[in-house]
Amino acid sequence: TTERYVAVKGFERIESFSEGFAAIRKKGKWGYIDVSEKIQIPCTYQSAGYFKNELARVSKKDQVGFINKKGKVVIGFLYDEASDFNVFGKNWSLVTRLDKVGIIDLQGNELIPCQMDDIKQEDRQLLRIEKEGMIWYYDMQAGNYIWKEPALEL
Repeated sequence: TTERYVAVKGFERIESFSEGFAAIRKKGKWGYIDVSEKIQIPCTYQSAGYFKNELARVSKKDQVGFINKKGKVVIGFLYDEASDFNVFGKNWSLVTRLDKVGIIDLQGNELIPCQMDDIKQEDRQLLRIEKEGMIWYYDMQAGNYIWKEPALEL
């Protein structure tokens, strides 16, 4: 691989390139340049992540969303935290809102609602999900729950 060095051009910081774009910080705000060093997405964000699967994680007012390479918001600023779209070996993001976790796909659909206490990978195919002391298992290949612990009745 050839290393590429970019002149700073008044930027406070330049991150590594991913999918042809690099996050840049100018006057405390983040945006993106392309490999020709031209600003493609203006510096308006509180934070900016790497592009993965054509989307980048960005934040405004402490809320996280995702934009495409044209700077269009594809998944709104709904979350307190979000991972890149490569969680559990899938094109999924693990998202957090009000201390609850869930999983969304590249279109922002909630595959697992953002209401869970914990989501862990059990093996290559299964997720172990905890909610209010109950345990559920989710089959990542089939895209459905294979077992939910029944709620205790008093």
